[in-house]
Parts: sequence; structure tokens; C-alpha cells
Amino acid sequence: MENVREVTLSILEDLINICKEENILFKTTSDKITNPYLKNTLNNCADEKDRNIHSLETEIK
Repeated sequence: MENVREVTLSILEDLINICKEENILFKTTSDKITNPYLKNTLNNCADEKDRNIHSLETEIK
């Protein structure tokens, strides 16, 4: 049973890392864009990734 827990935690940690990488990409791209609508969309996506990271970290705890 402990193995299932370890695998689950590993998957959640991988998802957190993916969200962090995506967050950086959204923010970096947003900094380079001048179109306000697209910049806002990318910032909203980055904010959503922040919420996802927080939810996954809460789930691990």
C-alpha cells in the first residue's frame, strides 16, 4: 500500500513541476507581448497555474 502512496506523491510532484514550468513560460511570453488582450490572457493563464500549484501542494500535505 505504501508503494501506491509513493507513486501518487511522485505523480503530484511531477504535475507541480510541469505547472511551474508552464507558469514561467506564460509569464516570460507575456513580458514580450505588447497586445493588451493577449498579455492579459497569458497573465490569467499564469495565475491559473499558480492556483493549480497551490492545490497540488495542498493535496500532498
